[in-house]
Amino acid sequence: MASISAKLQQALAAREHSGLRRSLRQSELSQRSSDFSLNDYLGLSQHPMVRAAFRQAANEYGVGGCASPLLSGWQAPQAYLSKQLAEWLERDRALLFSSGFACNQGVLRALGGHYSVIHADRLIHASCYGSHKLKRFPHQAFDSLTERVAASDQAQLVLLESRYSMDGDELDWRQLGALKRKASQLDVWVDDAHGIGVSGDDGRSICGQLSQAEVDFCTVTFGKALGSNGAALLCEEVVADYLVNYCRDFIYSTAISPAQAAAVSAAIELVRSAEGRVLRQRLQDNIGYYQQLCQQHGIATPAAATSPIQWVPVGCPQITVKITERLAQQNMRVQAIRPPTVPEHTSRLRITISAIHDAEAIRDLVEALRAVID
Repeated sequence: MASISAKLQQALAAREHSGLRRSLRQSELSQRSSDFSLNDYLGLSQHPMVRAAFRQAANEYGVGGCASPLLSGWQAPQAYLSKQLAEWLERDRALLFSSGFACNQGVLRALGGHYSVIHADRLIHASCYGSHKLKRFPHQAFDSLTERVAASDQAQLVLLESRYSMDGDELDWRQLGALKRKASQLDVWVDDAHGIGVSGDDGRSICGQLSQAEVDFCTVTFGKALGSNGAALLCEEVVADYLVNYCRDFIYSTAISPAQAAAVSAAIELVRSAEGRVLRQRLQDNIGYYQQLCQQHGIATPAAATSPIQWVPVGCPQITVKITERLAQQNMRVQAIRPPTVPEHTSRLRITISAIHDAEAIRDLVEALRAVID
């Protein structure tokens, strides 16, 4: 460490000076009703049915994956979840990964070499970065993307999100479908982390809008609306077989645990049920109520009216952090989002609305925002 410790301290000092240094903060379970930084959009992480499924599988199989999927880490709960996902989302296969980040990084490393260029929306998640072939285009600029794709008839890939994690806006899936239908050389990958369970018919999000022929790859994560951990890649049969043989992150990583898989399966059943429809409607009601109160109090709400990801623009990272600290003094947890997560000069308060928030908590939040912003 002596050889690099001074450089590390210098880098941390630079982050501190620019107001961009991060640190861990312990979250208290007792404050969940006033926590607006969670991605648990439907509150399923605490749902009795999901917790019971986890306990039952843990009692039967233990709490760990214990081996990679190709050794003995592929057991009945993981196999059932994989089949359940593929059938629900009408795809050939679903490969399970330990996280959405691991899924995106690992699969891109395994498949990236087969494409001449990888196009990526400017606001794509950080888990999609890394390839020297990656070329970013302006956010949601399908005209620009169409021109770039038309410039070559070689195999190309585009990376998109169904709902962008910082701005909260939805993918224009109609334009995407139109582009895909006329560009046979283009494969489409959609990261559905913030859409699955929340958006579309039956909570199916982008997979309910576009077929496998239109969206070749879809990353579904379990740590947002499904309330657990892990992720899956939905894809064609030949792609899944290739990845089982060539994706190092899949081959050499410990499988998600049977208990995790059972909890996700229970969450999917809830999402598809009448209760799931009630939770999605409650979420939309809460989003609408938040936006209504913000408009009454003159607080900017740039995000879409249907998005659980709301945000308040601030600009200066230091001020953004100070605002969150003042909110924390009132037991309100809101996340300060700063570069490099978002572009320079766009630091913001990221506010995630959930079905578990009640009207009082939302009123308290907006009143606290008005007080600290003024």
